[in-house]
Amino acid sequence: AQLALPEVTKALGELEAMDCLQKLSVDGVEYYYSLEEADTWQQQIMSTLTAYHKTYPLRRGVPAAELRQKIFKKLPVKQFNALMEHYEQQGVVKLSADGMVAEPNFALTVSPEQQKNLTYLAELYKQHFFAPPQWEEAIEPLHLKAADAQEYLSWLVDNKHLQKIGGLFFAYGAGAESQQLLRSKYHKEFTIAEARDVWKTSRKYALVLLDELDGQGITKREGDKRIFMK
Repeated sequence: AQLALPEVTKALGELEAMDCLQKLSVDGVEYYYSLEEADTWQQQIMSTLTAYHKTYPLRRGVPAAELRQKIFKKLPVKQFNALMEHYEQQGVVKLSADGMVAEPNFALTVSPEQQKNLTYLAELYKQHFFAPPQWEEAIEPLHLKAADAQEYLSWLVDNKHLQKIGGLFFAYGAGAESQQLLRSKYHKEFTIAEARDVWKTSRKYALVLLDELDGQGITKREGDKRIFMK
């Protein structure tokens, strides 16, 4: 027999009071799930985070989207976000503003050797601001394992030492600085050669930077020149 809504609401409230169900509110709508299911989810989250921190020691946590895909694939995004906030309140996870999920007591630690290498790489890219080395060339003197090299790259990007522009890695801020330098010299239009000279780089890197500005709608190509759009 079908139950009327008041009866269903009463039954759910009683099960919740008996610690058989947990309630999750999302945009004014209440969802219920069993404690058994909650325990399973919690165990899966904890084991996933522990393994992730061990595999990727220089990363601040698992991207929330990746965690959802791995464990909560069928759960809508809003419900997943609400569940993660609930688990944070319960001390199961730690959330960051940019969408990373970590163990509650996780603190990223960098060894002296790692810090030395990271500082070397960050400074190398700063020194070659508009003509950066290929990543493989940059790490060659350090003789890193492939997995360690990937961790270094992720750390440098996450901590705003490097940024990816057109498939290449530049020192962080190169994109914004490239625009500022151009605007300080040219008010309406300029050529690739003029941009290259302003940045003191090669045509190869100038094209990458200009393509980025075009993609952002800051400049537009017209013939052999670029014009500022905004």
